[in-house]
Amino acid sequence: VPVDFVVPPSTSLVAITGPNTGGKTASLKALGLALLMARAGLHIPAGGDESEPLRVPWTRRVLADLGDAQSLNLDGGLSTFSAHLVRLQRILRASDEERDGNHGVVVLLDEPGGGTDPAEGAALAAAVLRASQTRSLLTVATSHYEEVKALAESGLAGAANAAVEFDAETLRPTYRLLWGEFGQSNAISIAAGLGLAPELVEAAEKRWRRQ
Repeated sequence: VPVDFVVPPSTSLVAITGPNTGGKTASLKALGLALLMARAGLHIPAGGDESEPLRVPWTRRVLADLGDAQSLNLDGGLSTFSAHLVRLQRILRASDEERDGNHGVVVLLDEPGGGTDPAEGAALAAAVLRASQTRSLLTVATSHYEEVKALAESGLAGAANAAVEFDAETLRPTYRLLWGEFGQSNAISIAAGLGLAPELVEAAEKRWRRQ
């Protein structure tokens, strides 16, 4: 299923938001693979025509932290949060080393600041994204945090929001990115659709509404 990736001009930071299973991480992986394929001299698996040529940033390196078992190496006795933090530090350091005003790097971050207190994690994520934006050609991050969604809304130059489109009836992503919008997590409705016991869903919804 194609992913629509049309980054607005002069954008250096994109926050992709929306529900779990909505296609946020899949979008990151698709972009990263396209960038690496271009560097390797391969044709990009994407459609287009002469009136709208396909373009990807020519980047020196693609630096990614995708928080799944395919890419996260928990070594050295680190917790999940600590391992992510070490990886973020390496990415920022590598971005700084590669910054030369010509090509730079593209940074892909899957839910930075996760795995800890939500308030502190959100503050950490916003700080990391601001720092990455100044060091990279393009930073793309997925998140559920309101603080991350608010970066573009606050008028931060070069920041843009994109929401994954999700069919709430079928509980399937459409893999379309809605640019200029931000999405809701909809965790409780998704849990209900995936078969969580109705009494647990009801209890969770009541607690969520009280909060």
